[in-house]
Amino acid sequence: MDHEATGPPRHDAGYKLMFTHPRMVEHLLRAIFRCLADELDLATLTRMSSDVVAEDLRQRTADRLWQANFSDRERPPLLILLEFQSTPDRRMSLRILEYRRLLLEEAVNREAAGSGGGRPLFVAIVIYNGTRRWRDPACLKGPVPGDLLDYECRHAYRLVDIHAADTSDWPPESLFSVLVGIEQAQGQEQLMPW
Repeated sequence: MDHEATGPPRHDAGYKLMFTHPRMVEHLLRAIFRCLADELDLATLTRMSSDVVAEDLRQRTADRLWQANFSDRERPPLLILLEFQSTPDRRMSLRILEYRRLLLEEAVNREAAGSGGGRPLFVAIVIYNGTRRWRDPACLKGPVPGDLLDYECRHAYRLVDIHAADTSDWPPESLFSVLVGIEQAQGQEQLMPW
C-alpha cells in the first residue's frame, strides 16, 4: 500500500476492509482469473497473516494475503497476495518479489521444521484506483536469450486498473464488477443499475 505524508489514502482502507471477506476475493478471482478460479476449491479461501519479517528484522506488511486449495488436492495451496494502490509505484515488481521471497522462505522453514504444508504457489494482484496512468511493467523483464527462458523468473503481478478495466466479460453479478462499476461511474445516472 502506498502512503502519502498525510497517511494512507481512504480508498486503501476501504479496499482493505472489502477484501477481508472471502466472497469478495472469490468474485475478484472469478472476474480476472476465471480458469484459475475454476480449478480452486474457493470454499477453502482462508485469510492469512500478511506480516513477514526480513533477515534485517524489518517487518513487511502486504495489504491482504489469502490462501486457497486446488480442487484436485494434488497441488500445493495457492497464496493470493493483494496490493491496493492509489498512486503508481515503480518498485511494485520488486515489492512483489520481496513478499514472494519472504513467504516462500517461511514455507521452506515450516517444511524443515516438519510442519508440512509444502511450498505454495503464488499469484499477486495489484488493484489500482488512481487517476494517473499506470505505466510501469507488471513484471521484472528484459531481453532474455531463448535458451535461458526456462531459468528466468519474471515475478509478474496482475494489474487491475479500476478506471480502465473492461468488465464486459466479467460475471455481471460479481461483487467485484459492481465495485468497478461504481468506481467508473461518472454520475448518478450511471449508478442506477446498482
